[in-house]
Amino acid sequence: MTMEKEFDSKLTLQGNNGGASISRSKSFAFKAPQENFTIQDFELDKIYGVGSYSKVVRAKKKENGAVYALKIMDKKFITKENKTAYVKLERIVLDQLDHPGIVKLFFTFQDSFSLCMLLL
Repeated sequence: MTMEKEFDSKLTLQGNNGGASISRSKSFAFKAPQENFTIQDFELDKIYGVGSYSKVVRAKKKENGAVYALKIMDKKFITKENKTAYVKLERIVLDQLDHPGIVKLFFTFQDSFSLCMLLL
């Protein structure tokens, strides 16, 4: 089985009211949950970096003042450029890593345009 098919069997993006949602297979459980947040729940600040389909910004949660690095990924570009498998792999790897020298994935959320990962 190819690596892409293996990850596709564990995690799939499915349409849901014009957007996409992440569904989990019964054999794989995420540590970092998918939450129902929106970009508006955060105060966005300094840009840490920009890539071909994403940018990372400093984000402060309005509710409690917690500061994170927020990775915002463009769904349209990911789909158009067939990068879905890479995004799925990144989500799985970041979720499973637990090391003091590597960023920690706290949770994810999405809207109709973006996939978001909150990292610290």
